Amino acid sequence: MAAGSRQLEAPPASLEVVRRKAMVAVHTMERETDVFLDRCTAPLGQADNWLRFAQSVCEYCGKKLADVRDFKQFDMLLIRLKDDIDMTSQIEYRQLKKVCERGRLFDYISFRLRNDIAGAHNNLLKYCLSFEPDFRQYDLNVVSEFENGLIEWNTQIINSLSKVDQLLDDADLYKTPISSYLTQLDSVTFYMVEVCRTLQRTAEPLKRWVTADAAYATKVQTAINAFNRRKLELRDLVHQVEFKRDQLGLKLKRRAFVAARLQAQLVKLRDDRRLYENRKLALNENRQRAEAEMQRKEADLEDVMQKLLTRTSNSPTVFDQLTAVIETLRCDIWSLEAKLETMDEQAGSLGREQHTLQKYIDYVDGQLDDSCKAYDQAEARVLKLQRSVDSMKTEERDIIHKVAALKRLREVKLSSDTVKKIFYYGYIPGETTKPTDEMEEAFKITAIDVGKDWTKLYQHLPFVPARDPLQRTRDLEVIDRNSRRMRNCGFRILTTKCLEKWRRVSEEATLYDLLTALKTIRKLDTVRKILRKVVADGQF
Repeated sequence: MAAGSRQLEAPPASLEVVRRKAMVAVHTMERETDVFLDRCTAPLGQADNWLRFAQSVCEYCGKKLADVRDFKQFDMLLIRLKDDIDMTSQIEYRQLKKVCERGRLFDYISFRLRNDIAGAHNNLLKYCLSFEPDFRQYDLNVVSEFENGLIEWNTQIINSLSKVDQLLDDADLYKTPISSYLTQLDSVTFYMVEVCRTLQRTAEPLKRWVTADAAYATKVQTAINAFNRRKLELRDLVHQVEFKRDQLGLKLKRRAFVAARLQAQLVKLRDDRRLYENRKLALNENRQRAEAEMQRKEADLEDVMQKLLTRTSNSPTVFDQLTAVIETLRCDIWSLEAKLETMDEQAGSLGREQHTLQKYIDYVDGQLDDSCKAYDQAEARVLKLQRSVDSMKTEERDIIHKVAALKRLREVKLSSDTVKKIFYYGYIPGETTKPTDEMEEAFKITAIDVGKDWTKLYQHLPFVPARDPLQRTRDLEVIDRNSRRMRNCGFRILTTKCLEKWRRVSEEATLYDLLTALKTIRKLDTVRKILRKVVADGQF
């Protein structure tokens, strides 16, 4: 019978119906327990008088007090006395009637309302989910916060209901027989009060659960808007940092050019210095040879002078010969002295020029060191900016994935199909939240609009890892060759196949990349269609 009723049970129309039923159960429980605590907890009388009157009631109805099990049977006996004026006029009758009314109201609270609260809790636990297992990989705060709240509220509700059940089990010890119920009414009242207060403690986590679930889709949309704002900020920052990087790159090229020019100039100056050193060595060698020759001439002059002084004959011919030789030697010596003086002047001039050249070499060398240091600093800044750009682009890709996940979560949360899936199949991670594929919808629109430009589109799609133009051309040839075997294979099918190839081969094929490629080939109408029909907020 239970199975048959389960088959006939219909799923909730929406999550709003589940939340509304839960709030009705909570409000009813709070109202009834407040009434019970206000009106049914005051002392009613003495148990001794009740027992004597209860004994007389049982005798009046032809029963024994020991045969009456609980207040319900005893209340039936009191009902039979309603026409007996003498019995109903007594104070004990009215007090015991209130005891039975209190018991009936408590039974309604402890069973009917308690079961309504438990049913509301089960429905919330079944339908009002965060779907955290499906989105755990994205590390979304809005999902984790709701999931943590669900765990906390579920624990509080379970603990309160468990305590209610324990209190009801303890109270059952005093329910039978009626004599024990009446004599231990203070203890029974204590348990009644504790059950009501414990039930009331389930109201707060249930309300917070319902409120949080109702606001979940709004919070998800708020998170989507925040991510989209951050995405736009990142793109602005990427443009600014890329501009700085490019400016530094130009400066880096100029510094590299200056450094290369200084390096070439320094090489030439060092060659000139080696030339000066070679000239100086050659000048020193010539001077040494000139000095050696002058020393020989001077020695020859002394010999000739000695011969002139020590000649044995006064022949004019010998005198004239020696005198001619002496004059020749003296002329040669004077010539060599003049040559040595010229060489000394050349050596001095060469030394000054060499010193000036060395100073200029040191200056150029310092300029080259400064240029190299500036180049290294600029290169470090360029690398730092590039790392910053890469980091921001990675964050942007993460945001795109998170936004797509949050959109899927919001769609699932607002869809009535989700409640039906859970009702019939339960919550199955990965199945209940299976989304409509945005990429497939975008592919359909693109395939209709691109037409003969499908090859151009494929050439502009980004691949990770990179795919060179030759490989892309081969891909297009394979797609075209395989499609020729099909009948009525037009541009739409070719475009779809190349897009599917891109999505299958590239590790990071995203809707943003497709829109960028479409913009590159000037398909702006197609971009607007995709933004309008596929992307809800158009923030691409």
